[in-house]
Amino acid sequence: MVQKKEYKKLIWTSENVKKFWDYEAQHKENYFTFQVGENVIDFLHKYFINAKSALDYGSGPGFLIPYILKKGLNTSALEFSDISRDEVSRKFKNEPNFVGAVSQEEIRKNGLKYDLIIVVEVIEHLSDKYLDDVFNDMKEFLSDDGVAIFTTPNNEDLSKSMIYCPSCDHEFHRWQHERSWSKNSLTKYVEQKGLKLVDIFTTNFSQPAMKNTNLTFKRRIKNFLINSNILKKDEEIIYPHLVCVVKKVK
Repeated sequence: MVQKKEYKKLIWTSENVKKFWDYEAQHKENYFTFQVGENVIDFLHKYFINAKSALDYGSGPGFLIPYILKKGLNTSALEFSDISRDEVSRKFKNEPNFVGAVSQEEIRKNGLKYDLIIVVEVIEHLSDKYLDDVFNDMKEFLSDDGVAIFTTPNNEDLSKSMIYCPSCDHEFHRWQHERSWSKNSLTKYVEQKGLKLVDIFTTNFSQPAMKNTNLTFKRRIKNFLINSNILKKDEEIIYPHLVCVVKKVK
């Protein structure tokens, strides 16, 4: 049996994070929002049905934006990769409800507020400092009745996606994930940051039927698994995606 070797972990700096995502921006099929963006927006629409304005926070190349625009929201994008930000501006410049690609500095300078801030598959990538910045932005950028919606992998085992770079002799997570979130850890963090938790739950955006998931549907799935001896009665179904909806504390 080959003895497992311990490798140095790659330290994600601002520079190599930018280089990583400038590279990935060329491969749209790898983006979560490219794969299931329509499902995400359709399923979460009930939380922002009265919203007029939206910010896609960490938009990547903008795969989520067409589905937000389809709901009639005036939509802005905030992205940190130059390549992705330029792509977003190019793709949506002729869309009447696309406000533009904005920076944090522009939002602050112009006092902009949003009824919806959607943060899809972002918070698992962040170090403590940047995570703190994101949640402070939520409090600053949300309108008084606005909601911020986070999605992230549910209880991800980071070790399952580690790969090795033979050039630098370091290992790193294939998708640059730095942390794993659970319902308990994300609830605790949200409360520590002074935001109001509206809802937190798990789901599977990869299954089209889950767009219309409700309690009855979930119960039917669970009963089927129990009756098939796949799941014990007191066990919970493990869904791969975690959703957290928050508001500002008034």
